[in-house]
Order: sequence, then structure tokens, then C-alpha cells
Amino acid sequence: MQKKVQSNLLLIGYDKLKLKKDNYNQNIFEKTIEDNKYFHRNIIKKDMINYLLKFIFLQNKISEYINEATGYNFSIDFILAYTTLNIEKENQKKAIYANHWHRDKPYSKNTLKLIMPVSIINDNCGPMEILSVKQSQSYSDSIIGITSINESFKLIGSSDDIFIFRPNVCYHKAGNPNFGVTRSQIMLQLNPSTHWKFSEDLYEKQSKLEPKFPLLSFFGKKQNLI
Repeated sequence: MQKKVQSNLLLIGYDKLKLKKDNYNQNIFEKTIEDNKYFHRNIIKKDMINYLLKFIFLQNKISEYINEATGYNFSIDFILAYTTLNIEKENQKKAIYANHWHRDKPYSKNTLKLIMPVSIINDNCGPMEILSVKQSQSYSDSIIGITSINESFKLIGSSDDIFIFRPNVCYHKAGNPNFGVTRSQIMLQLNPSTHWKFSEDLYEKQSKLEPKFPLLSFFGKKQNLI
């Protein structure tokens, strides 16, 4: 049963936390897959995935923070490291890499996404933008055609930052890096669970599309995190 809690993560819809200094982003990738000229997947080594999960959720106690903030334990069902590149002006109206405002509707309202910059992300890098729960409630899907909202929260930070947000509830979009600049980050998808665990096939899933229906994740093999 979910504990009754009131937290920034639930009320605002996102939060930013600091991680311990670590060299986790050094030599963790084994190859890059170019989906298209705008989006590249950086495949994380299999042993480094387990290291990252322990570093994030146990050493930095992010699992404890999330449990206290939401009342839930979670299953880590997807991980993806990727780099986005500049979309030319003539193509910016196209949906290329979640570069339009949207909510992840197939997900549960309790699904969480964690974002970790691989290197410094600033305004030039086209950081992700998120609207709060209250802001999102004031918009309909007509927001898709809006290019800029001044009050959005930008995921600007470095490799010792971690961002957590509610993708089903909060409108969000990927920014467009300036020409010659890229944005590299790691994303994890978390879904409520009876206890903290992770999918055993996280490594294999990196070359696949992100699962949009978290219920399907319950049927995969899991390993306890704690």
C-alpha cells in the first residue's frame, strides 16, 4: 500500500539532486548506434549497468529518497544513454527525438524517469524542459505547437546531478542543441513495484525502443536491487 506523502516530486512533478563525485562516466560505453543523424545511442557496457544502478540507488541512496517522496518502491525497467544533435530550422516542426511538448500517456501516473547528464549540459546543449504538475494541468495537447515556454524547468547540470520527474503527468520535451553542440545523458525508466528490483535484460534493451506500456515489464525476469 502506498504511504501518504507530500513531496516536491509529487506536488511539483520533478526534483534535482546531487550525486557523490565519481568517474562513472569514464569509459562506460562499448559502442555507439546511430539511429539517425540527430540521435545516437551510446551502449553502456553490461558490467557498468550494474555498477551504475548500485552507485545511483544504493551509494547515493536515491532509492530511499524516491520511496520517501512517493511512498512506492520501484522496478528499473529501461536504461538508455544517448546523444542528441542539432535539428536544422527546416526540420524542427518534425517529431524527431521527442522535441515537441508531450506527456508519456501510456505510462502510469506513478512512472518516474531519471536523467543524468554524461557531461555538462547548459542552454547551448538544448537541455530537456519540464512543466510542473500545475502548469501541465493548464495546457491541453495544443501545447504541441508551442516552441518555447519561459517558465519551464530546464535540466541544466553536470555529471554529478540527477533529475527525477513524472513523465505521465508533466509535459516535457527535448531541447535542440545549437549547431556544433551536442547533449549527452542517461535516462532510466522506473515503475512501481513491491520491492526495489531491476530487469535482467537492461543491457539488451538498449538497442530497442523504450517500452511504452510498463505493465509488460512485469513479465520479464527481475533481480533484486536491495
